[in-house]
Amino acid sequence: MPVYPSVCPLDCPDTCSLAVTVEEDRVVDVRGSEALPFTAGVVCKKVAKYYPDFVHGERRLSTPLLRRGPRGGNEFVRISWDEALERVHEGFSRVINTYGAEAVAPLNYAGPHGQLAMGSMDLRFFHQLGASQLARKALCGGVRSAAYKSLFGAAPGMLADLATQSDLIIVWGANITTSNLHFQRVIKQARSHGAKLVVIDPKCIPTARQADVHLQPKPGTDVVLGLAMAAQLQQRGALDEAFLELWVSGVQPYLQHAQQYSLADAARICGIDIAQIEQFLDLLCAAKAASLTTGVGLERSASGASAHRAAMALLVLSGHMGRPGAGVVGQTGSLFAKTPDALQRPDLLAQPTRTLNIVDVPDHVLDETLAPPLRAMMIYNHNPVATHPNQNRMRQALSHPELFLVGADVAMTDSMAYCDVVLPACSHFEHDEIYTAYGHGWLQRAQAVIPPVGEALPNTEIFRRLAA
Repeated sequence: MPVYPSVCPLDCPDTCSLAVTVEEDRVVDVRGSEALPFTAGVVCKKVAKYYPDFVHGERRLSTPLLRRGPRGGNEFVRISWDEALERVHEGFSRVINTYGAEAVAPLNYAGPHGQLAMGSMDLRFFHQLGASQLARKALCGGVRSAAYKSLFGAAPGMLADLATQSDLIIVWGANITTSNLHFQRVIKQARSHGAKLVVIDPKCIPTARQADVHLQPKPGTDVVLGLAMAAQLQQRGALDEAFLELWVSGVQPYLQHAQQYSLADAARICGIDIAQIEQFLDLLCAAKAASLTTGVGLERSASGASAHRAAMALLVLSGHMGRPGAGVVGQTGSLFAKTPDALQRPDLLAQPTRTLNIVDVPDHVLDETLAPPLRAMMIYNHNPVATHPNQNRMRQALSHPELFLVGADVAMTDSMAYCDVVLPACSHFEHDEIYTAYGHGWLQRAQAVIPPVGEALPNTEIFRRLAA
């Protein structure tokens, strides 16, 4: 049976290279490939075990569907593409003619994570339509990215594999074995050279069981820990004054702010033994090249951005930047010379439109005072019923009797069950794509390994047909 190269599109920093076995136009086996040095043939169980069923299983969407029963149920009938497109056109046109184009909005997120399927023809379509825009970063990762950018601007972070040269690795709020699998190998290699490992996480995650120091702060208190440690670095005379003088602005106001917390305060507020904090400080002060990786989970609190900044600032203050093995891992997006405006064409907007926060979409749908009201949406590259906070509120919004709802997906998800019209989308194995990454510096191209299943179409073609 032939084996073809491909790429994993899941929203994960590793963006693994894949080897896909195909038999009679069916994906029968998915494994890691050696094409990408960082992932080196290893993939997580969910990719190896579940992708064939995702592509060919009983939940796979292969024809357009029209809802006949209540929203959230499973009563759909098969319709043709011509009828499906006509119904979407009629539904959107009815809303636009009644309320204006801003009453229409996309409800999409990362989905397949490829540059074409994730955000190209679809956004051109909504720009040309004059629909409401969607601020997506608030749902996940945007807080961490904003915190990083506020410190380092557009400079990319340290490549993950360079942490093999670290003599201290700090994992702060990141469940490595679950969501950044290949960094575990980096840690193992660095440890074989004598590197120390510090894990900061309220839970005893698998990586924490290997750590030299595991700090378990109460959720939401990480910023206090970071600030108290910054003040202690100054008291110990452990600031890299030469580095700070040359490269850093705003040091004194930050340190003045940090001095409000002593180590005793941090121990009390965070619920940590003060001896553990001092042990962490000892390791940081002794390190020649310390690296830090922070997880998205750290941003899930009112002080999430400040927590990320406080963690990253420790490496800046101690001068662990700009040499092999020293730095903040991740945020590699600026390594890639992407041209999103060329793909997404914001210039097609005839005039500025309102921008809705993706987290607040249910509130906007249910807000009867919103002008114009939100009365038509298209869900694609996203399963909001399963992934948004306050699931019941989302279900209530998607059940609004005046909302016209279109869906496009590979499989029948919880969210597709609420749609009036459902369009079958290709999986990433069925169309060509380009993949960047946010956990390593490799750009990957993937070609289709099987033809489209049934009547499924790539996102780009779906939106071309809708535009026509």
